Formats: sequence, structure tokens, C-alpha cells
Amino acid sequence: MSGNLAIGHWDGRLSWSPGRLTYVGSGGPADVHRHHAVQLVVSYDGCFELDVEGRTSRPRAAVIPSGARHSVDTSGRHVALVLIEPSGPAGDGIARRAAELADRELAVPSGTPPERPELIPVFTDRLLRIAGLSPGGEAGRPLSPPVAAAVDYLDHALVGRRRPSLREAARAAHLSESRLTHVFSAEVGLPFRRFVLWLRLRHAARALAEVDTLTEAAVAAGFSDLAHFSRVCRETFGVSPSAVTRMELAADDRWAAATFKPSGAGA
Repeated sequence: MSGNLAIGHWDGRLSWSPGRLTYVGSGGPADVHRHHAVQLVVSYDGCFELDVEGRTSRPRAAVIPSGARHSVDTSGRHVALVLIEPSGPAGDGIARRAAELADRELAVPSGTPPERPELIPVFTDRLLRIAGLSPGGEAGRPLSPPVAAAVDYLDHALVGRRRPSLREAARAAHLSESRLTHVFSAEVGLPFRRFVLWLRLRHAARALAEVDTLTEAAVAAGFSDLAHFSRVCRETFGVSPSAVTRMELAADDRWAAATFKPSGAGA
């Protein structure tokens, strides 16, 4: 069955950053599907319907492990959904923690999701800490100059509609390809190729506001066609591209090249 989110329900705000996606707003149904991301679902005004691998429940907050077949119905609820990439240095720990939490009903955090889009990233950090899914580690530390140069190259390549490559990123970083893949994963928190994938998805989401069709947005972000874009969306976090068209894309530019400052760089 399709993992499409039903259009007409999911019309809130979407915050996109490397390795995670946060949706806040009105809920709705999502058919049975599975995806690579670990998922946190929180309802702020009542229980929702959840089915994970055939086990049904009515929690107000729950964690869905990576790869688990599931359906969710949060119709009529004000919700926060967080999808976390279980790759990179902290990925194994997040995946294990999600599996441990899968059969538990979590406490619902106090308050409600922020109305101001720029506050969603900080709100997400708090949700993950409360749920025990915060990756910890070196998050927030500035990137080294070589990795910052590689991130800058990737961003500019996609903006210029060029196909990014590890070879060119390594050249920009003045490192060997093998060395770049090692330090990139350690500092950014995602493997190089997964980071490029998330970058493409984010560029495609931004392009939706500037072009007339989903196909144009897909091509603008470096996908071969709409089918490729759709497949990657569903495999990564169970969302079809068409569901994104009703959502407001909130900025989370803490991860962009301009904010990945090398150590000692000025503001």
C-alpha cells in the first residue's frame, strides 16, 4: 500500500535539516508503509491510531523504529512528527534506542509546537532529548575548513543544477576521497552520500515554490525524473512529494554552508 500522506490534512509547517525532518500542524491518516527513518509521533490534544507490524495501540506519543511496517492516523489532532536518519556516527545508537522505546507509551511534552517556523529546530531538539533520541556527540561544533569547503561545493553544485560528486568535493576540500568520507561523516553526522541525498530532497522541496510541476522540482534537485524523486521520498521517510506541496517549508539554516563555519571563522 502507498505511504502517501493524505492531501487536505497535512498542511502544517515542515522543517528540513541534514538527517532529520520535522512536521508540525494538523494531523491526518498515513497508509501502511515503511521507511528508513526512525519516527517520533506526538499528539498534543488526544490519542491517535497506530499500527506497527500488526500491533495496534492508541498512544499520545510513540517511537516507530527504522524499517517497521506501520500506519498512523492522527486526524483531528495537532501533532509533531520527527523523522531521523539512522545513519552516521550516532545512527546505530538512535536505531537501538528507537527499538527499545517502540513498545512504550511516551510522556507528552508540555506546551505546544511553536507557531513561528524559525523556532521549530530548537523545539525538535527538545522533543528528541525528552524522548531519549537525541544523537548527542559533537552536534553544533563548527566544521573544519576542509569539510566546510566540501559542504559549500555541494550546495553550490545543486543550486547551479550540476551533479555533485565525491571527487569534486574532495578537490574542494583538498583531501583524498577516502579521507573526506571519513572526516565528513564524523563532523557532519551523516555519510557523504546520505548527506547529498538529504540535500537533494531539501532543494526539491524548496523548488516546489518556484516551479510549476513536481517533475520540474525533481529535475532541479538532480533527480533523474519524478519517479526517482518519489521513490527516494517514500524510502527515506514515507512521504510522497505531492504531500509536501501543501506544507510551509520552514527554514532551518543552521546546517547550510554559510552557517557551517570553520573553527575560528568569523560570524
